Amino acid sequence: MRLFWRRGAIRTGIEILLIEAGKTYEDIDEFVVAGAFGTYLDLKAAIEIGMFPDIPESRFVQVGNAAGTGAQMMLLSDKKRAECKVMTERMEYVELTTHPKFKEILINSMNLRKISPGNKLI
Repeated sequence: MRLFWRRGAIRTGIEILLIEAGKTYEDIDEFVVAGAFGTYLDLKAAIEIGMFPDIPESRFVQVGNAAGTGAQMMLLSDKKRAECKVMTERMEYVELTTHPKFKEILINSMNLRKISPGNKLI
């Protein structure tokens, strides 16, 4: 049961962020998968079970410990700190659990089926 919740939660976050950004799967140029989870994840399997969108595998990048690498870059580079400051000023917080479609998307995300642009969650 945990697999369904984790997969559903990840997919729900992706779907809501796409809605909030006004984007579709086709608009995703690069899908970054970070952390130990992302490092050892089988991308084909994640796409097949619907955890990740059905986009070409070439658009996925597994980066490992992005938080640790980012922290090192920030400590060592004034330029990177300035770039980060500009990015943080453009960011918006999205509370997933209060989104009007959260429950609907979460429930649909827990189905074990491949989800593609022609087979949307909502």
